[in-house]
Amino acid sequence: MPDQSDTFSADERKAMRVRAAELKKRENGDAEVRKIIDAMTPDEQHIALRIHEAILEQVPQLQPKLRYGQPAYYLDGTVVCFFMAASKYKTTSSTFGFEDATLIGDGGMWPSSYAILALSDEDEKRLLDLVKRAVA
Repeated sequence: MPDQSDTFSADERKAMRVRAAELKKRENGDAEVRKIIDAMTPDEQHIALRIHEAILEQVPQLQPKLRYGQPAYYLDGTVVCFFMAASKYKTTSSTFGFEDATLIGDGGMWPSSYAILALSDEDEKRLLDLVKRAVA
């Protein structure tokens, strides 16, 4: 059997190590976020988990991590968007928002956050479209 050093160049081995570290970081972030989601109220869990899984599936370049103890999604170390549970902040609705650096310029006005009481399929699609635009 050939030695690994005969199969891959040094650059290829380095790229594989970097990619493996990225995947491990994403897995760890996913586990941390899911743990926080599990501690939310049932309604918040439903909304946060739908958003989390949709982002992981449809915007895979984003890295899930916690920010202020709540789910957030990073690109190259910068927060793109986040979810804030109403129960944590004692507000009437949960919030899904975008960081200033990733705001979606659309004329003279654009969304920076949304109050969420329930999440329809159409709402989920709209949020994901905005997230995709924010990372484009």
